[in-house]
Amino acid sequence: MATITVRVSDVEKQFLDEMAKFDGKSLSELISEYGLDDDE
Repeated sequence: MATITVRVSDVEKQFLDEMAKFDGKSLSELISEYGLDDDE
């Protein structure tokens, strides 16, 4: 599996962590799903 690095601010990271926690997913799962949903 490939690795992709995304740079975000500390505030954005905290927000994404909370979104992932709310959805019961890892941060990687959240970003992968949202990224793929936008392309489809």
